[in-house]
Amino acid sequence: MYSVDQLDLCTEIFKLYHIRLQLFSRPYKNPEMIDFGLRSILFEEYDYNAMLDRIHSVLRPGAIVYFQDSAGISYNAFSLQEGPVASEYEFGVLGPWKRGSTAEEILEKLNDSYSIPEEKNEQLLPVIQRIPENMNREKWINLCSRIIGRLISPDGNVSFYVPEEAFMVNDSPARQAALKKRTQYTQLKNEHLRNGFTNQSMLMKAVRSGNYAQATDYIYRYLNFQIKYRQNNGLSADAVFYELNSLLRYAAVQAGVNALRLDEIYLKYDRLADQHPSAEEIPCTMMVRDYCDVISKYAKQYSPVVSSCVDYIDYFYSDPITLQELAERNSVSVPYLSSLFSSEIGMTFTDYLNQTRISHAKAMLMYSPYSIQEISARCGYNDSSYFTRVFKKLTGTSPLKYRAVMHLKSEAAEYPVHYNE
Repeated sequence: MYSVDQLDLCTEIFKLYHIRLQLFSRPYKNPEMIDFGLRSILFEEYDYNAMLDRIHSVLRPGAIVYFQDSAGISYNAFSLQEGPVASEYEFGVLGPWKRGSTAEEILEKLNDSYSIPEEKNEQLLPVIQRIPENMNREKWINLCSRIIGRLISPDGNVSFYVPEEAFMVNDSPARQAALKKRTQYTQLKNEHLRNGFTNQSMLMKAVRSGNYAQATDYIYRYLNFQIKYRQNNGLSADAVFYELNSLLRYAAVQAGVNALRLDEIYLKYDRLADQHPSAEEIPCTMMVRDYCDVISKYAKQYSPVVSSCVDYIDYFYSDPITLQELAERNSVSVPYLSSLFSSEIGMTFTDYLNQTRISHAKAMLMYSPYSIQEISARCGYNDSSYFTRVFKKLTGTSPLKYRAVMHLKSEAAEYPVHYNE
């Protein structure tokens, strides 16, 4: 059974990103909190239990489901029953969250779909305003892979898929019959999906061992399945490469490679995917080889104490962290931890903490609209001037110049450059 600490830790991690992790088991307690009661305002006597049952029915082992309702509100869900350890909960739901739509735009979509009285509009708007904005898609997939993978898959590997079901509807008898028929179809299709999941697991296993020859045998099976599955279901195949890049990075971290050594490879292929919208144009075997090479060269298993410290820093880099705090958490002395950390990581605790924070800062500079001051605070630096000095020391340039150069290099930059440092 998962310890309270594990589930609480996951919940707290997602809170840092303003996303709620909700855990459910039948009979459901307060099911209306899955959307802050939005559907109960829209529809009289909305059946939240039926909604949660439908979500549960499309889950499959080792996978994270993504679904978006007709108003543009999104969720991720995953099963906790087939993971490495039994849980008192049946499944978890991340959300609700939105991306790219304001509360007013979502309300407008709802009004286009349903006849909503004016007084209900006044009730709905503050509820929708509570729904947080999520990060960009690729970073979200990487975050979910790292955190949720530990809970739902024996080897930490996860896949992502989009079911055909939408949930922002009132449940008429005719719709219930249609749902039953669709569920039967889904069960038949799941057998096919399990084959794809097996290919992914074998690919990840080969990469973790640094076995490039074996990995190339599975990369084509994996890509063929993912691309055909998306095309057959009316989905874009463009995201396959982003997902593969995140999966391979996660495999390298699992193999014991310091995450900081992976940033250059990850960002290289992330930019390449931006520049080549067609998945067929991207050299996937080259990416697999690069990850296998770095695993063969740098893979290392840390001691339990150092692994605990590294995980804590990677998760809570935005918080104040001291060597004294980590020593107390691991019941060791500060001098012992300092020596052990330096010998295994190859750098001091302070250097590793700064490199971790600057690594996240670089990603925010490339992919977020935050100002330099905001990024400084989000990366654990209360003083933006000190943040700039550390950034320049480690990268050779200022945060503002780094953002400008990276955006110039990318033909498909997601956000404009901000010059309000």
